[in-house]
Amino acid sequence: MKVRILQKFHDKDDYSKVFLVGETITLDDTRAEFLISRGLVEMVEEKKESKTSEPSELDKMEVEATKDLLFPKETPVKPVTATRRKSVAKAN
Repeated sequence: MKVRILQKFHDKDDYSKVFLVGETITLDDTRAEFLISRGLVEMVEEKKESKTSEPSELDKMEVEATKDLLFPKETPVKPVTATRRKSVAKAN
């Protein structure tokens, strides 16, 4: 778990190691929870991939282009009426 140091303290195993305020370190979960309960550190939220955030303009354009390829727009079909039959017959 990533934590940010709130108060200066020494490492429990190596007392010569000092953690200074503002540093960000990674600890195992039980040690991090213990230090959080003592008020020495706070949990730092890890940032995930930007895929969870809003898509960029380029991503939106790619989605639209893919939609057009996968689902082509249908052209409306005009019903054949008596008037249209005559015009089609004349053209032939």
